Amino acid sequence: MTLTCSIGLSDEERARSQRLRLNFEIDIQPSAPSDDEIAEVVHYGHLVSRIRRTCLENNVRLLETLADQILETCFFDKRVISARVRIEKLDRYPDVGGIESKSNANASPNDPSAGLGLVAFIDYTM
Repeated sequence: MTLTCSIGLSDEERARSQRLRLNFEIDIQPSAPSDDEIAEVVHYGHLVSRIRRTCLENNVRLLETLADQILETCFFDKRVISARVRIEKLDRYPDVGGIESKSNANASPNDPSAGLGLVAFIDYTM
């Protein structure tokens, strides 16, 4: 998913919208649909709408904070047992291909495998 929103530490950065690329994955409790109905599975359209709304209505400065908010959004359905989010700022620095934050969480908040990461991709072809 790619969208544009206001995010950043400085007033200069927040004054202009920035493109973000979001990748998210969810793991669900396994259960095969028996009637081939959308109500039997997690509705990805609802997930995408909720994530889009979370990004566009955000009032945060840090990419990591937004990633945490998106993670919370991923658990809108009780069948979701874990989620992973990767957000990349595409336009922050002209000589950097993107600044990325990765987060993951499990339905159990005490699970030690949840964590955060930050990666910068430098594109030397520019």
